[in-house]
Amino acid sequence: MQKEMPDMSDATDLEQKLFDLEAQIAIQNRTIDELSDTLAEQWQKIDKLTRQVSKLNDRLAAAEGDLHTVLPQDRPPPHY
Repeated sequence: MQKEMPDMSDATDLEQKLFDLEAQIAIQNRTIDELSDTLAEQWQKIDKLTRQVSKLNDRLAAAEGDLHTVLPQDRPPPHY
């Protein structure tokens, strides 16, 4: 029994398939890199916004504390 030799069209088809797969992998790698960069930027923004919210909460708590010292809620109304 002899093995059949692949004809040239089979070799050309394989080369084209290999080329297509390599191109697809390159595109996927670029997409992964872009997504990774975008994700890193979003986490930086989230961290910045989290710090800003924390500072605003601190300022609000301080303002509410100042309000209670100026207008204490425990005093009876003036008509007593």
